[in-house]
Amino acid sequence: MFDSLQLKDFCENFYGYGDISASRWFISMEEGGGDTKNEIAKRVSTWLSRGRQELEDAQEYCREIGLGHWFDSHPKIQKTWAASIRILLAIKDRPIDTESVREFQRTRLGRLDCGHRLTPLFPLPSKSVDQWNYGKWTDSPDFKSRKKYQSKFETVRTSRISAAIASHKPASIVFYGTSYSHYWKSISKAVFKSDPGGYNIAQTGETSYIICKHPAVQGISNEYFKSIGHRLASAQS
Repeated sequence: MFDSLQLKDFCENFYGYGDISASRWFISMEEGGGDTKNEIAKRVSTWLSRGRQELEDAQEYCREIGLGHWFDSHPKIQKTWAASIRILLAIKDRPIDTESVREFQRTRLGRLDCGHRLTPLFPLPSKSVDQWNYGKWTDSPDFKSRKKYQSKFETVRTSRISAAIASHKPASIVFYGTSYSHYWKSISKAVFKSDPGGYNIAQTGETSYIICKHPAVQGISNEYFKSIGHRLASAQS
């Protein structure tokens, strides 16, 4: 069984990868994975041994937990990361072709000085919303079901993310997944309106917010994320 106090510490204090002073944020529901107890144990123990950082260096952390293949010389492109990369490239009007995305993932994605951050609302990875293995890996009632887990941690995590936004005032935040809009509106405290590009957009002070389709949605195009990048670039021009 997991040490429930360590797992709780991870859930309250780990917020993803990248640059603490980033101007571009990407927030998703959760990471994929979580297939085995050993995988999660390695994630938590590595985070603890590296100093319980709010944001990790994606490449260093992933290599330590056995996922370094995402950053090898010719890595497979990760779908959600690729969407974020295409948005970042499009903001600067750079090519969004496959090899440009692959090179960015290999060298720049989620580094501590990268200018962007990748934050899951909930920190425990899971293969799908229908899968929940943690109930059999810990005796804590907080992890017995996905519903109990989300109920336990949603307030502290939405509050911490909102506070970080207020402190750092990023130029833009992209939220992935329209079905989670209630979370995104709670975090942003913004009023969204529909954009012809197929997403919802809001502006609060210095920060532009977009709620868009999740990159895993069937049939979604690369051009969709390119258009989001161009929209964000124009918002700050």
